[in-house]
Amino acid sequence: VAPQEARALNLLGTIRASQGKLDAAETLFARALRLEPQLIGAHMNLAYLYLLKGAPEKTITELKAVLTLAPNHPEALYKLARLLLSQDRADDCINLVEPSPLAQSPAFLVLLGDAYLGKADAERAEANFQLAHNRQADAPDGLLGLAQVAALRGDGKTAALYLSRAKALL
Repeated sequence: VAPQEARALNLLGTIRASQGKLDAAETLFARALRLEPQLIGAHMNLAYLYLLKGAPEKTITELKAVLTLAPNHPEALYKLARLLLSQDRADDCINLVEPSPLAQSPAFLVLLGDAYLGKADAERAEANFQLAHNRQADAPDGLLGLAQVAALRGDGKTAALYLSRAKALL
């Protein structure tokens, strides 16, 4: 009905993706973006689609496009940072997250802790995990990170204590 309406094409792409027709969905999302390049939903949908297709570099490109349009988009920032970390790009992850105003939220602090842990920087990892735990004491993520830091340092007893505390929260 509306072949030149970007939002309609984006919606059709979502439907095709839910049907498992990923190539058709990709075509629809791309058409939507040709018509309206600022359509964040279509960029996010393409990012999800590229994850499903196992194309991390294309996913990174789409998530960066979202962050260009909306620099503090929490979902895009988190997903991009996690993806960079999963691609062994800890420095890129840290450089993306640290300047963001979102960096002080518990989820992003844990993410930064994981990135520093990946670089074997126990001090910075511990500082981020501790801040995350202090800001959200009822969540196990900060404690699990602290357990990993203790294990990295060879302190099994402290790691076990953190794990015990985390288990009590689950």
